[in-house]
Amino acid sequence: MPSPAPDIEIAALGPAEIRSAAEVFKGLGHDGRLAALAFLADGEKSVGDICDHLHLNQPATSQILAALRASRLVAFRRDGKNVLYQLAAPELADLIRIAGRLKF
Repeated sequence: MPSPAPDIEIAALGPAEIRSAAEVFKGLGHDGRLAALAFLADGEKSVGDICDHLHLNQPATSQILAALRASRLVAFRRDGKNVLYQLAAPELADLIRIAGRLKF
């Protein structure tokens, strides 16, 4: 996993950082994708584990994982016939926890 990014003052975010943040939030903006990311917060999981946890079939889970890969929110590796997924950045777990506590 990549090393954590240095702290950035929110007021100092430039257009590139704002665009990057918007892409992260867009990737988080679906119940299935968010549930998959939350499940990955405690470590690497196989596609089968993710299917079971989400109570979805393999094609539906693959669609969710493809969107997360396209958003660069997950990293994956092959282990024989298995594909294992993990959060691309550990800070995503913190972001998900914070978002889960927000009440509107």
